[in-house]
Amino acid sequence: LHSKKRRKIWIWFAIARATRRVIAFEIGSRGKKTLKRLLVKLSIYKIRLFCTDHWKIYRALIPAEKLLQSQKETCIVESLNCNVSHYLARFSRRSRCYFKSPLMVEFTCYLLFENHLTIC
Repeated sequence: LHSKKRRKIWIWFAIARATRRVIAFEIGSRGKKTLKRLLVKLSIYKIRLFCTDHWKIYRALIPAEKLLQSQKETCIVESLNCNVSHYLARFSRRSRCYFKSPLMVEFTCYLLFENHLTIC
């Protein structure tokens, strides 16, 4: 394997359930540092409840009284993942179109979320 294939980039989404819009996202690894950066972006909102899957990092950084971990509550994010892959071929797993730069991934996400994508 090439070293670039080992360094995966993850996109963390925060979606307002009422409006079904992406309110923040963060590019990085699946670790605490990336989630911390996303939580800083979300600190301007008065969030009462975080609905997540069962990834262990959430329990480490989000207070238990504000955290609901359930696969039932992540369908909006799964829908978003499908839409991102649909609109941007470079995010498809088997695609040859990809960005080498995390910065370019971030710019592409900004353009998509600001101009085109509301999750239905």
